[in-house]
Amino acid sequence: MQPFVHGDPERRAWIEVSSANPAEVERLKPTLVAFLAFDRERMPRLAGTGFVIAGDPGLALVATAKHVLTEGVSQFQGLGRTSSPSAIFVPDRINVSLSPEHLKAVWVDGRSAGLLDVHCASYNASHDVAVCAIGPQEREPPPFDPRSVPFHTELPSVGDPAQMVAIDEMKVGESEPPSDRTGQGQVLIVSRRVSIRLGVVTGVFPRGLRQYRWPCFTTSIPAEPGMSGGYLFIPKPGTTVAACGVVCADASSDEARINQSVAGESIIGCTWPALGLSLPEHIGQPKTRTLLEMAASGEIPMPVGGVEHIGFTTGAQGEQAIQFGGVPGT
Repeated sequence: MQPFVHGDPERRAWIEVSSANPAEVERLKPTLVAFLAFDRERMPRLAGTGFVIAGDPGLALVATAKHVLTEGVSQFQGLGRTSSPSAIFVPDRINVSLSPEHLKAVWVDGRSAGLLDVHCASYNASHDVAVCAIGPQEREPPPFDPRSVPFHTELPSVGDPAQMVAIDEMKVGESEPPSDRTGQGQVLIVSRRVSIRLGVVTGVFPRGLRQYRWPCFTTSIPAEPGMSGGYLFIPKPGTTVAACGVVCADASSDEARINQSVAGESIIGCTWPALGLSLPEHIGQPKTRTLLEMAASGEIPMPVGGVEHIGFTTGAQGEQAIQFGGVPGT
C-alpha cells in the first residue's frame, strides 16, 4: 500500500483531507475497525478506533490504544469484575468483558459492513497500546476482507510530515431490539466517517511526556473523541503505509480544532512496544507468542524498519520489558 502525499501551499498546521479525496478514503477504510461496548440494556456505545495489523477474512490482529479497552469499553459496560475466559490482560485484569454480548468490533468497506467478535486482547501497564484478535461472529458472519497496516519500528523526527487515519463522527443506534439477553435479533444503524488528517511531527519523547509515560511523539494534528486507537504514519513517496504511532490522547486548544492555521497537540504512542505483547497461538489455548516472535517466524508481516534494534530484558519478577535501540521503553 503506497502512502498518500499531499502538499499544502498555504502552509497550514494541519489539514482534514477526507472529503476531497474519496478514493483515498475507500482505500484506507478496510484497515479500520471501531469498538462497540454494550451496556446492561444492550445499548451500543462507541469506545474508539482500531486498525488491522495482520490477518485474513477468518481472523485478524488489531492494534488500538489500551485506554480504548480499559477506559472506553469498561465505562460503558458497567458489568463488575468479569472477562472472557480467553481474554489475556497483562499484567492486571479489569472490569472488561470480551463476550460477544458485551463487545463487538465493527468493520466497514465500500460495499458491506458487519459486527465481529473480539476473541482475546493483550496490553501491559507501561504503554497505552493494546492488541487483540477479532473474527466473524459465529451466527450470521459478515463479509470481512480486512487490509493490513504493518508496524513501523523507527522513531519519527521533528518536522516529519504526518498522516493520521481514524474513525470520526461515528453514531450508532438501534432499529430493532434484541430478542434475548445475548443480543440475538438486534439490528443496529451505524454511521461514521473515515478521517484523514495531515500535519507534522512536533516533538519526539522516547521516555515519555508529562503523564504519558511511554515512548511517544506529538503532532500538530488535533484528534477528536472516538479517534483514539487510530494510526499515524509518515508519508514518503515510494514507501509502504506503516503505522509508527497509535492515537492516545489530545491536548489541542479549542481554537486549533476549528482553525487549521493553529497547531494542535495530539499525543501519539509509538507502536513498536506492542511487539512485546503476547496473544494465543490458537484462540482459546493457553500457549502464547509475542508479536515480535510472530514477525520473526513470518506469521505476521515483518515491521517496516526491521526488528534488529528491538529486544527483551527480563526483570526480577520474570516480566519482560521490550527495548528499543538499547534504550528501555518502559
